[in-house]
Amino acid sequence: MVASWTHRQSDGSTEGLRISFDHAGTSEPSFTRSYSNFNLEFQHQLNLSESNGLVWGLGFRDSTSDSSGTFTASETQPHRNNQLYSDFLQDEITLADGHVSFIFGSKFEHNAFTGVEIEPGARFLWTPDNHHTLWAAVSRAVTTPPNLNKDIVVNITFPGPNGVPALTRLLGDAPYGSESLLAYELGYRLQAMRRFSIDLATFYNDYQHLTTYEPGIPFFESAPAPAHLVLPTYFSNNMRGGTYGSEISSNWNLTSRWRLIPSYSLLEFRLQLEPGSNATTSLAKSGQSPRHQFQVRSNLDISKRWQFDSAIYYVSALPTLAVSGYARVDARLGYRLRKDLEISLAGQNLQGGKHVEFVNPEGPFTRAAISRSVFVKLTWESALR
Repeated sequence: MVASWTHRQSDGSTEGLRISFDHAGTSEPSFTRSYSNFNLEFQHQLNLSESNGLVWGLGFRDSTSDSSGTFTASETQPHRNNQLYSDFLQDEITLADGHVSFIFGSKFEHNAFTGVEIEPGARFLWTPDNHHTLWAAVSRAVTTPPNLNKDIVVNITFPGPNGVPALTRLLGDAPYGSESLLAYELGYRLQAMRRFSIDLATFYNDYQHLTTYEPGIPFFESAPAPAHLVLPTYFSNNMRGGTYGSEISSNWNLTSRWRLIPSYSLLEFRLQLEPGSNATTSLAKSGQSPRHQFQVRSNLDISKRWQFDSAIYYVSALPTLAVSGYARVDARLGYRLRKDLEISLAGQNLQGGKHVEFVNPEGPFTRAAISRSVFVKLTWESALR
């Protein structure tokens, strides 16, 4: 559920308020979990001058989660309620009659696990004419620990030495902190003609404090019976590394009603454990992201009321998860009943069969195969004044 309000003032400044609420859950034979999020966001855009625009905002999120587990998978705190406070500030300066732009600012967050996080960023944009655009950016981002990585307990039983039962136990760890990213980007856009454009981008991401799974000291446990050997593993932040790659995409308006959007991306991983780390499986993460991704999307306006959108996706294999590459076909047929009301029929994975897209080797969730799905959506747009 989402509600938004926008107010434009006479001086060109704009204020906006957005309220949203969502509730979702997962259910597995050994573990169930539900969560609710309430979000409140305020944004104010100010035109300080013809060449200087300022945007600032505030945010608040209240998150509640409840879980019910078994010996196989559980949380040490089945009920949690956390708050996230955030604000941001961004300034855009335009020079040389609009051909050069500088955008810089920062986001600030306070969460219950790691306290204050600062995420600054800067971007440069040069447009010498109507056909060419060059841009560069550097920014910092963080991934704060989710509840599961603090509270989770997962037990995997296997035959131990000399017939003694044994189990591997994955445990959340209180000192586990945020992962950080420093991203560098460089891009170029060519507007070759009125109906065709192409975008090229390269990037390098420097990661610090990445998640590792550190082995603890084995111990014996008598309950639940029979007595068994426990091999504990804890979440930690003892890995760093980098990713680099490139992306290419284009926008091709074949006619005034039909548009094709093909794209391709290449991703390379380089990871390294910190001195003192004893993690044995964490480096395998480099094989948990697809090296190649390709897609072609088609948007067709059949008439003023009818739209037909379709897409073909290809994702390469995830070697360390034993997930094969797969192709996917989606389609959507929409009909606008009136200006503010639309009904649509959409289908995903229309190619048939089932395929696995990802496996969580450490979590309590099983390997799931994605099958064909069809759904109906009703969209109503209303502007409050």
